[in-house]
Amino acid sequence: YTAPVFVTFNEGSNTLIAYTNDSVGNLNSTTVVFSIDTVAPDITLISPANGVERVNGNLIFNYNVNDSGNVTNCSLLFNGAVNQTNLTITKNTVQNFSLLGLSLGGFNWSIRCSDQVNNLGASANRTFSIVSAPDSSEFTGESTNLSSVEDITNITNFTLHNPNSGKIT
Repeated sequence: YTAPVFVTFNEGSNTLIAYTNDSVGNLNSTTVVFSIDTVAPDITLISPANGVERVNGNLIFNYNVNDSGNVTNCSLLFNGAVNQTNLTITKNTVQNFSLLGLSLGGFNWSIRCSDQVNNLGASANRTFSIVSAPDSSEFTGESTNLSSVEDITNITNFTLHNPNSGKIT
């Protein structure tokens, strides 16, 4: 009998070989190969950029994910809630989610991914705003984008609304 040996193994692939022998000289060994993965997937947001203002309610959210093992899923978090999940992830390749027809207003987004041993990685949060109605080519009174209005003298009422500050009429 030999006292137990305690070993701290490294992140990644490890090989353990255990040897034994008896009092008559018989020798045996066994080899075990295993991996240790305690690192969450690393997520890089690509676009849209933080704080961007869009005049169209159709957006593609691009990101990239890297991990030492397999990434099993990534989700788009839209205003703090899971909106979509992709179960077919290719590491180190631009991945994306699409949202169509978003209304006017301010929004936030992020990406969360899990690897094969359930390490959970989360990106930073980004914000963006839709500042004119989707597919709108004319001012309808619901947009803060006056660039398509040729004659602003016809506007009798105008309300400026900032979700953080309130309304000015």
